[in-house]
Amino acid sequence: MSDGSFADSLTRHIATATAPGGILTRKSTLVVAAGIGVGLGIVAYLILSAVRGEPNPAAVRITEAAFAKVPTQSFIAEDAQTGRREVRAYGKLDDTLMDATLVLTMPPAGQSLTRDFEQEVSELAPLRNTKALVTGTFDFATRYGGYRAVEFNLDLEVRWKQCFAFMSRFESPSVYVKGWLCEEVGKKTSADRIACLLDTLSFSQVPSAEADAFLQTRVTRDPLCAVRRLPDAGLRLRRR
Repeated sequence: MSDGSFADSLTRHIATATAPGGILTRKSTLVVAAGIGVGLGIVAYLILSAVRGEPNPAAVRITEAAFAKVPTQSFIAEDAQTGRREVRAYGKLDDTLMDATLVLTMPPAGQSLTRDFEQEVSELAPLRNTKALVTGTFDFATRYGGYRAVEFNLDLEVRWKQCFAFMSRFESPSVYVKGWLCEEVGKKTSADRIACLLDTLSFSQVPSAEADAFLQTRVTRDPLCAVRRLPDAGLRLRRR
């Protein structure tokens, strides 16, 4: 839940509690004042935190200047099968402006998951849209390692967004990155730009020692963003 939605929910609960017949009206004036004071204090703290731009938890960030002013939010999830996923989103997919989402995954310790590019990118939000039209497939080379990427156009009801979905092929099985970037409606971007954006991703410390050592070693390498377009007859996305 976001800070904003949590604050709204808390405010509604306070309003209900202080209404005629509500639980707080049946208590003493002192208890009512204390309850309202605590509630408003929490709301004020959340609002102040949002204004101050408190850091989001996900370790991965886009450093490209074009994303500097794009709103971002993130969350972390863990499960026994997939491991730890740190997800960072920029903007909104259904908006006319540019958006992107990055998923940094660290499989469970001692496990090396078999990853299928077609299956994994088909499960990403924009490619679950049956109106996504694939226009090209690419291999990228970055300082962190290789990526496979697919270019597609996304139909947003009369409006079209040009997008790229991607998944890493790092040498270390301890970590991988997947996600997408969609350009602003009516604008075009290039595979070269996406490769360079992935080459300049920023990673703060992650809890997996193996993954952290790999990322921090790779970030010291020279910049690298090479692109190779693959034959267009290949990719067939799996629709659910």
